[in-house]
Amino acid sequence: MQYTLGAYHLARDSWNRCLTLPDEAIALESRVQAHIGLGQLYYAHEHYQTALTHHRKAQELASHEDHHLHASILINIAADLIGCAQLDEAYRNLKSALPLVKADQSYRNEGEIYMNIGLIQFLRGDLDRATISLMVALKINRLHHHQWSEANTMLVLGRCQTAKGDVDLAIETLHSALYTASHLGIRHQQASIHAALAQSYTVKHDPESAQRHQDQHQHLRLQLRNEIHQAELETMELPFA
Repeated sequence: MQYTLGAYHLARDSWNRCLTLPDEAIALESRVQAHIGLGQLYYAHEHYQTALTHHRKAQELASHEDHHLHASILINIAADLIGCAQLDEAYRNLKSALPLVKADQSYRNEGEIYMNIGLIQFLRGDLDRATISLMVALKINRLHHHQWSEANTMLVLGRCQTAKGDVDLAIETLHSALYTASHLGIRHQQASIHAALAQSYTVKHDPESAQRHQDQHQHLRLQLRNEIHQAELETMELPFA
């Protein structure tokens, strides 16, 4: 909850305490969740390799009999790998997660998978397939009221629409994403959306709007860096049990 609301320092402290407790003082599931949470925190601050280390540790500790948890970890690992530009391995992790999600009927995770597949396709320049995957993800997210993933999906879809030359549609999509992310109070998501809007308005030859969104992007990133200082993140390596 603290992470979702953007209280990153509180989330960090909670997960840090979980990982420093001895085995007899903490349930294994709580330790796994702490690794997942810290991985997501590092991911939000673009420390993708460290995020991957935490998520790999969560994968090592978690029971593979828990399809929901195992699928969630694979999706987090895939997101980290995308951040590290390891797209092929990320895609394999997503494909491995899909049957687990279907077996568990975890539709929110299914939306996450299709969103990340769409992101990979976008990064590879396969814009038509990316659009299809993202529209599937958007339908799932809206059907199951998964607003965080909906905003992320619209962010990638807006970037894809800009790349295809559908700039007005992209701006509309990105503003919808920004409304949702702002309502949820997720600042790292808002920052990414402002950056995408700056790019869209640049393509539209509207430099004033582009600069306004670029300024908002930089302001939000500065807030995040001030809340958890970059040097602190870099030295916040925790002992893995």
